[in-house]
Amino acid sequence: MATADQLELKGKPESAPFPEPGIVRIWMSRATANAAISAHLHVRRITNGVPLEVDHPKDVKNKYTEDIDSDAVPAMRAPLEIAPFQSECPDSEGDKEDSPDKLGKPMPTLIGTFGHGEKKLSFINDPVENTTAATHGRPNAVSIVGLSDFNSITHIPFIEDGRKAHYFAKLFAPRSLNGVVSQDKSTEENLHDVMDALQIPAGQIRVAVMERDSNASIIEQVKKVGAEFVPIKSGDLMWCLEAVSSDNRDPKRPILMMGRGGAEEGSIAAVAAHAVGATGQLRLVYREDETADLEVVKRGQVWNADEFVTGKREHSMVIFSAITKNLPFDMPGVYEDPQHPGLYVVTSMIMDSEGIKFRTDWLPFQKAA
Repeated sequence: MATADQLELKGKPESAPFPEPGIVRIWMSRATANAAISAHLHVRRITNGVPLEVDHPKDVKNKYTEDIDSDAVPAMRAPLEIAPFQSECPDSEGDKEDSPDKLGKPMPTLIGTFGHGEKKLSFINDPVENTTAATHGRPNAVSIVGLSDFNSITHIPFIEDGRKAHYFAKLFAPRSLNGVVSQDKSTEENLHDVMDALQIPAGQIRVAVMERDSNASIIEQVKKVGAEFVPIKSGDLMWCLEAVSSDNRDPKRPILMMGRGGAEEGSIAAVAAHAVGATGQLRLVYREDETADLEVVKRGQVWNADEFVTGKREHSMVIFSAITKNLPFDMPGVYEDPQHPGLYVVTSMIMDSEGIKFRTDWLPFQKAA
């Protein structure tokens, strides 16, 4: 079992043929879609199809979170178990839910090897990313995976207490800022370097940051420089994906995602940055530093996306299915086809080396065995 101090960057992936990418897209999107349908059924029961404006009391939210997550994990597993290739998953969202400020106990995780055949891949997953949105029927809850060649995604390291790290300090930005921004610099320095590199005023830079105590100085410097601060209340992964693809929308209006966030989500975002050749950096956050100011405490190993994910770019992709309406990528949430009861319409996005693709599937809910 590697500790953070012992961890070495991966070299070439262990030899294993990668499945045909088109087949991978079909089966992995089927897995995220099935988890999305599972979560949707809970959301429909909780909200009756109308997003809730008022937050649930904490105990009620925790119960809904437990119900949604517990069912989404086996739902994602069901298609993977019959896929015509092997998929190995070393890391899955759920462990950090045992912290006192969350559920107080870990949620089920989808870790293991699934499917059959000689061809293999590795993936990281979050069956329900942004569960807070899901429990209230609000936008941007998704089921998501990041995948690449077998054994090519760095495992989230074990740290002081013998358990995996819960958080990374993150920096994600578009390809145009490769070599411009870095976690070695202060936020203020990074933003001034962006302005110089792209020849734009501060107001054209959007910086998304989780509203957490550890990110307070980052937020302060964003406002000081005059960039547009985008507060994230829950779920930073969509903003990571927006950041690495923001060149495609407007090269002169970049998005940066900065600050502390969940480790599994950071791993998936690193796959996305690697696939599209964008900027991605992860810095390990030790347990004792989880609430420390990230602009002051800067210890912990740093990976660039191309170090964290060493598989071929053409074999690296992030796939997610929208549970509720997805605002960043303008996708509808899951709904039941009114003409065909029992069939659910699921929209999924695939981000890979070729760009961004969307697919819509009509699927029955596949219950786990």
